[in-house]
Amino acid sequence: MKKTITIFGSSLPRSGDIEYEDAYMLGKLLAEKGFNVCSGGYQGIMDAVWELMNKNLLNRKPAACHSQMWKKIVGIMEKQIMHEGRMNGLISCFKSVKEIAEYLEKW
Repeated sequence: MKKTITIFGSSLPRSGDIEYEDAYMLGKLLAEKGFNVCSGGYQGIMDAVWELMNKNLLNRKPAACHSQMWKKIVGIMEKQIMHEGRMNGLISCFKSVKEIAEYLEKW
């Protein structure tokens, strides 16, 4: 069974930008090593959910994470999202799964 790697990133970089070229090379190298490469990419899954919420074309949906690791990752993502001028605060971090269940119950 082939392993699948999911790549997440901004839709803003264009060909020639370092972020774009790095992502292109990573995808190429992973494909050459036999991995399936999955990307939400622009106009895909990310656009259908994340971007539509940013554009106020879709009501905000709950997104929750749990653990210190994810809290750090979300913090880094939030900085980039703010830098890009997009809506932030779409992902809520929780200390316990009980808190997540209570949060989701309100939706």
